Amino acid sequence: MLRNLLRGRKMELVDTFDCLAVGEDVSTTSVRDAQRWSDFYRELSSFQQTLRRLKRQVGGFSGNRRREAVRAVLPGLIADSENFERRFAFWERRLAQLS
Repeated sequence: MLRNLLRGRKMELVDTFDCLAVGEDVSTTSVRDAQRWSDFYRELSSFQQTLRRLKRQVGGFSGNRRREAVRAVLPGLIADSENFERRFAFWERRLAQLS
């Protein structure tokens, strides 16, 4: 269904998205909405945001347990960050289409 909707609006298919955020509508024609989602994913994909998430997840540990926790959490954070970067790029392109 999403594939047909995007094709009908001459938008690229974003098959790298595991799921959309609550309220996120990739078929929006609103410049304001596209800008909001672009800003949202810009912040999520930033390096500082990724470091804050890492610190929250391993904050209760110290020494070897902290290092082990970082090793365990880091692959997921990297994958999330890459997904957020793709979504940010999508919204930047969508914003350009609407402007």
